[in-house]
Formats: sequence, C-alpha cells, structure tokens
Amino acid sequence: MIRSFLPAILSLLVMGAHFLRLGNILVVVLLVVCIGLLTVQKPWAAYTIQTLLVLGVLQWLLTIGGIASTRMAGGEPWMRMAIILGTVTAFTAYAAWHFRHPKLRAWFGTGAVEPPAPA
Repeated sequence: MIRSFLPAILSLLVMGAHFLRLGNILVVVLLVVCIGLLTVQKPWAAYTIQTLLVLGVLQWLLTIGGIASTRMAGGEPWMRMAIILGTVTAFTAYAAWHFRHPKLRAWFGTGAVEPPAPA
C-alpha cells in the first residue's frame, strides 16, 4: 500500500521543502501532518490531501511565473528552472489525480471506479 501513497508523500515533502525555504514553518507542519492523514481511512482525509495537492500545483505555477519573470527582467537564464519546476508541477498534479486509483479509493472509502455499462 505504501507504493500507492508514494506520489502524494513525495509531493508533500517537496512542497514542504519549498515552504521551509520561504520560512513558512506553519505550512511545513501542515504538510507533514497531511502525510500522517494517509493512514486515516476516511473520505475526508483523501479529499483534504487532494485539495492540498491541487493548491500545491497552483503554488508551483505561481512560483514558476514569479521566478521566470524576475530572471527574464534581469537577463538571466530561466528555461532550465521552468522545466524543472514544470516537472515538479506535473508530478504534483499526477499525485492528486492518483487518488482515483482503485486501491486508494478502496483505502479511503471514496468508492470504486465503475466501468461504463455496455450499450
């Protein structure tokens, strides 16, 4: 089961490192607590983590835009940073989407994905 949690754990840890670098300890603590929420087998726990991951995607996009505009204004290279943080953003989005996996749906009790009925 831990393998199913890995994308969320890694995304939350990387977000935590980002906010730690910014000096926002409260958000770091919140993200670490949310890693513990993975052990709570309730739908609200899954929705909470998913929401934080989606907010993380938005934060990464804002970070990319901010750093890129600062670097462009200063005539500094920005493309490598955009690619790296773009990859982090995509992985965080994947981690949020991964909660649709049948194993995670069963774990959190959010319902199984039903295949479409034949016509």
